[in-house]
Amino acid sequence: MNCPNCGYVVSDTAKFCGKCGEIIVHRKEDATWVAAPEPNSSPMRGASITLVVQNGDRYTITSQATLGRSIENDISLNDPQVSRKHAQVSKRGQDWTIEDLGSANKTFVNRSAIDGIVPLRNGDQVQIGPFVLGVEIEGGSIGEATLVSPPPARATPQQVVVPKPAPQPVRNQPRSVSPALSQSSSLKKSRRRFRTCLLWFAILGCLLVGIGGVGYYLYQYNPEVRRQMYKLAGQGIGTVTIYNLATIDADASVRIWDEEDQAFDSYWSATLAPDDISGVGGLVRAPVIVRIGIDGQEYSCKVDMKAVEAYKFYIADQGVLVLHDDLTPNSTADINVLTSSLCLP
Repeated sequence: MNCPNCGYVVSDTAKFCGKCGEIIVHRKEDATWVAAPEPNSSPMRGASITLVVQNGDRYTITSQATLGRSIENDISLNDPQVSRKHAQVSKRGQDWTIEDLGSANKTFVNRSAIDGIVPLRNGDQVQIGPFVLGVEIEGGSIGEATLVSPPPARATPQQVVVPKPAPQPVRNQPRSVSPALSQSSSLKKSRRRFRTCLLWFAILGCLLVGIGGVGYYLYQYNPEVRRQMYKLAGQGIGTVTIYNLATIDADASVRIWDEEDQAFDSYWSATLAPDDISGVGGLVRAPVIVRIGIDGQEYSCKVDMKAVEAYKFYIADQGVLVLHDDLTPNSTADINVLTSSLCLP
C-alpha cells in the first residue's frame, strides 16, 4: 500500500511511513486502526527490519548487520563522513536496536545523536553521515492498538493494498550497488595495482644499482676482473712490458695500427736506464710495433695484439727477447738462443 501523504510504498503491517513518518490508517469496516505509540512506549518487535535509503535501496536484516564506509560491512555507505565501521543494527530478544560503534560523526535517530544502544520503532529515521535511512519493521507490533473512529479532518479514501513478495534475508538476495559505490571500488583497485607496480620498479632499480656498484668496484680495483670483462666484450686490454737488462740505456716506443689512416701511429715512448722496467697497457685488438734502440742498433718487433694479451720484452746486450703472457726466461742463455729469431734489427 502507499502512504497517503507522500505516496511512498509501505508494507501491509506498517504503522508509520518510512519516508515522511506519517501515521498509516487502515480501513476495517466502519472503524480505523491507528497505531499511536507514546514516546516512552516499548520498541517494535518483528521478525525482520528493513532500512530504506533515499535512492530506493532496501536492506532487509534478520538478525544483525553492520553499517559503515568499508566494503567489509553488511551495508556499505561510501562517503568520507561515514566511519569505516559506523553503526550496528541488531536484534536483542524481541526488540530491534541500533548502536553507534564509536564513529567520528555520530549516529542520529530522528535527528538526535545516540549514545550506546537505542531501540528502533517503525517509522524511525536513522542518519549516518549524509545518508538517511527509513525504518520498516516487518511482522511487528507495539503493544495494543486502539480502536477509534476516523476524525473528519483526517479521513482518507479506501487504500488499495498491493501485495508484494515476502522479504528475504539480506544475505540470500543480491545487494544492489549504486554506480558511485562501484566506481569507488574500481578506483581503489586501480590505485592498489599502481602501488604494487611502483614497488616492484623500486626493488628492480635497487637491484640494478647494487649490481652496477659491485661491478664498478671490481672493474676499478681488480685488474684480473677488468681483463676478463674486456675479454667477454671482445675488447683488448693488451699490455707491453719492457725490461732493460742491458748495461746501457735503451730507447723504446710503441706504435699501433690505425685502421682509418691505414698506418701505424705513435702511442708511447720512453728511455729506460739499466735495470729499469716500463711499459704501456690498454692496447686494443690491433697490430702493434715495438721499436727498441740500444747502442746504435734498432730492433723492430711486430706482434698481433689480441684480447687480454701481455707481451714482455727483455733487452740484453746481445739483443731483444719477446715472451708472451706469463713466460719468463730462466737464464741469459735463454735470451741468447731466442733473440735472433723473435726480434729483428
